[in-house]
Amino acid sequence: MTPLRSLPALFLALLLLAPANRALATPLPKVERYALKSVEQELLKLVRYAARGKDLEAAMDELELGLEVLPESKRLQSEKRKLAKKIARASKRSKKVEPKSSFLEKLAAKRVEAHEEIALELAKAAVAAEESAPERYRRYRDLVQVRFPTQAALAALDLVYFADYYSWVSKREAELLASGGEVHQGKSLDAATVARLDREHSTWSNPWVISDEVHEVRTTVSLRQAKQILAYVGAYRRYFLERFGDVWELKAPKGKLPVIVTETQRDLVEQTRAAAGGMAAAQAGQIQGAAYYLQSTGALNPCFVTYEPKEATGRTFKIERFEQLQIPLAHEVTHQIAFEYSKFDADATRQIHHHFWAVEAIANYMGYHSFDGKRWTLTRPRTIPMGQGFIEGPFAHCKNHVESLPSLERFMGLSHDEFMSVENYHVAATLAYFLLEGEQGKYRAGFVDLLQRVHRIKDRDDLFQTCFPGVERGALQQEWLRFVRGIPLDG
Repeated sequence: MTPLRSLPALFLALLLLAPANRALATPLPKVERYALKSVEQELLKLVRYAARGKDLEAAMDELELGLEVLPESKRLQSEKRKLAKKIARASKRSKKVEPKSSFLEKLAAKRVEAHEEIALELAKAAVAAEESAPERYRRYRDLVQVRFPTQAALAALDLVYFADYYSWVSKREAELLASGGEVHQGKSLDAATVARLDREHSTWSNPWVISDEVHEVRTTVSLRQAKQILAYVGAYRRYFLERFGDVWELKAPKGKLPVIVTETQRDLVEQTRAAAGGMAAAQAGQIQGAAYYLQSTGALNPCFVTYEPKEATGRTFKIERFEQLQIPLAHEVTHQIAFEYSKFDADATRQIHHHFWAVEAIANYMGYHSFDGKRWTLTRPRTIPMGQGFIEGPFAHCKNHVESLPSLERFMGLSHDEFMSVENYHVAATLAYFLLEGEQGKYRAGFVDLLQRVHRIKDRDDLFQTCFPGVERGALQQEWLRFVRGIPLDG
């Protein structure tokens, strides 16, 4: 399959299809209407060009993208039905027809050209709708940022970057946000109104409940804090799915994934009690750190986040900056996505017996990725904040103690209880780093396959041999140690 459609995690704006359906069901102003018609025509031309060159899957990718932009387009719907029949017929042939490499180069160029034109037309529609239909304006703007982020279209929208939401907004919205106001449920709210609403939603009998297409934040903290967490979670989710979706089959659950955010440790315990009972609440009271995922064999299990976590001594402290939440939040949302997106094909009769290290390895490694609104990058800090002090970062710890690292055979065989130490978390994160990026990425597919099987609770004692056929762990150990010694630490 040719990866024709790109899904970059550049921005945090969400694609709200329900408002689009309402918008397209009513007459639109002339400029908007013509712009959307041009979008439809460009998409159809690109789809038909891909299909003529025998790249049917790439054509279908573009059609699905087009129906995100224009969900009620009869022409796109009809084209999708016809293309689905072609794909079904092609799948029955004994010999698969592959597109020529020369055609693929032309197709890639056509795609860039078409997407640039689509982005400009969506920018025109956004500008036309900004004053009279702010909900439609935001949708067009979001489509440009998430699906068609060309420089010309972004310039035409004349946007301002708002760091708290990792998103580009209009100058008018930026001024409102800077003054303490918000855009919420399609309405512009001034600072006084936001403050009043924050007071109304400051108890668990009437919390804030805000959501995107997958996650739902429930909280009594301020709307600004709630939206910042939702924005970060959405950006991270898109990055995770884009990065691993080529190997790992992940399917969104039916229903919203809860992220429950508390202001205090007491609220953390009580909200855990409400979600899972007294035993879980007692365990929550012992947790160190600002977030955890409440795993079970059921569906739609929540992540909990608190602005008053406990440190290693058992004392609580206050989170003062959102940056303090990012590592634990990304770690726990990794668990949530990996497990909840795997439950469509998971064994619901038991918990993991083998290779528990891999669960924490991917979460701990991914937790050290930082987002600047455009791209995610891996950080390799020498130290990380922990309560009122600091501890070694995982990559620094392994590099500083490379001669005493455990053998991979022993480490991969640790039980859940044996695994639970800070040192093992450090080793797991560094091992995930190696398996995904070391040795020119030759172990990536095997490791992601292992992750997929473990998160579907289809772990077995011989899973390493299944996912890494022919790989001898002694040789792997030497490659890993060489990789650890060469890790470039930040600063």
